[in-house]
Amino acid sequence: MDTAINLAERNKRVIIIDKTNFLDSKEIDPSRIISPYTKDRLRKINSKNTIEFHTGRVIKVEKNGNEFIIYTERKKIHSKTQPILATGFTGSLSLIKRLFYWKDGKALLNSYDESTKTPGLYVTGPLLQQRDMIFCFIYKFQQRFAVIANHIGIKLSKDVSIIENYKREGMYLESLDNIKDKCAC
Repeated sequence: MDTAINLAERNKRVIIIDKTNFLDSKEIDPSRIISPYTKDRLRKINSKNTIEFHTGRVIKVEKNGNEFIIYTERKKIHSKTQPILATGFTGSLSLIKRLFYWKDGKALLNSYDESTKTPGLYVTGPLLQQRDMIFCFIYKFQQRFAVIANHIGIKLSKDVSIIENYKREGMYLESLDNIKDKCAC
């Protein structure tokens, strides 16, 4: 979205093709949809209508002479510039994939975000997934830092009383029960 916004700010024509119509989505979890801040930026820059939005899945892209033809479920779109595929990226867990058990594309972790295959290896940051929650939004995964620190501290027989401060400040998301319904961002 940043690329689209930056191009539109430079008066370039931008077409965004999205299979789910994210602008009209009622989803509030920025791990699953763009953040409210980004939505506001898109709406503001698009007051000039430099960004076109199309809902539908891209079927194929062909080069025809000096243009590209993008075939979606609903229509053909012609572009003089090569389309940019912006569907995500492979995360760094792929580099250490063998150190985890996997199920449905997710690393299996215990309740402390520790690998169930390699004790002492923890996952934190934007690649953390637990149950139905994706922790890629910074305010979410920060709430798990102290959980990991507490677990490591206890394993090393260290004083972990400082963790109480994190709990009081709402920066300690310990219980993963009904986690999908909780969005602290």
